Amino acid sequence: MTVAVEFNFPGLTVQQYDEIEKKLAEKDLSAPDGRKFHVAAPSETGLFVVDVWESAEKFNAFGKSLMPVMEAVGASPAQPTIREVHRIVE
Repeated sequence: MTVAVEFNFPGLTVQQYDEIEKKLAEKDLSAPDGRKFHVAAPSETGLFVVDVWESAEKFNAFGKSLMPVMEAVGASPAQPTIREVHRIVE
């Protein structure tokens, strides 16, 4: 089941986000298996991220690789909101 995963990262800066992306690319994880698309945007309190994944299981598998990278740049993890996708329009 395709899912949308939303995160609000209070206090996460664009610079930290860019560093996370750089470290993921170094580990060949910038295009993880099962992620259909990724959007990140500054918010009033930090950074807002929305991903669409083929399944919650693929998202959770990626999370195991993502958490150590986030910790390495001093970013605090955030609890995701996971929603079943009804429709995608491209």
